[in-house]
Order: sequence, then C-alpha cells, then structure tokens
Amino acid sequence: MVLQNDARRRLTLTQVLFHAGGAALLSTGVAGEGVGFGFCAPPLKPACVDAPAATGTCEEDVQLYVRSVFTYRACLEKETERAVREANETLGAWRCRKDPARCR
Repeated sequence: MVLQNDARRRLTLTQVLFHAGGAALLSTGVAGEGVGFGFCAPPLKPACVDAPAATGTCEEDVQLYVRSVFTYRACLEKETERAVREANETLGAWRCRKDPARCR
C-alpha cells in the first residue's frame, strides 16, 4: 500500500509506521515511566535497507533506527532494574507474612 501526499513524495505505509513508531519510542521509550507497565518496544529495521533501490529518506531512517536501538537498550536496562526491585519487594512481603519478625 502506498500513501501519496503529492506527486513528488511517496511514502510506503511501512515508512510512515516506522517514523511514527520510532518517534513514539524515542519520546517515551522508558519502561514503566508514567505508563503503568514495563514494555520496551523493540526497534524495527528500516525496510529501505533491504529494498532494491534505497529511498531518499533511507539515511535518515537508518539513523533513527540506530538511535532507537540505544533507546531500546536503555529501556530494557530500566525495566530489568524495576523487575528486580519488584521481585525483592515481593519476596520481602512474603517473608514478612510468613514470619513477622522478618518485617522491616
């Protein structure tokens, strides 16, 4: 499917979704910050890299992809830290419930 803004510029649906998703990832991409859950959206490789002929925006798409990979890694690190904290809190609460002497 091709979306056409004008005769000079054509964007495939994949490019549009990549730009929208990449921008959202770069702007929010941190697990659990204000969203109530810890999901880190993996970056999507730009389709232009595997296309027979690169589009004019391919360089920009690749740079956005590389930035989104670093954002994704940071998100995963924060989500891992959050999950470990939650596990420790859960374990502490369980131990306290089993033996009130272990409560903090």
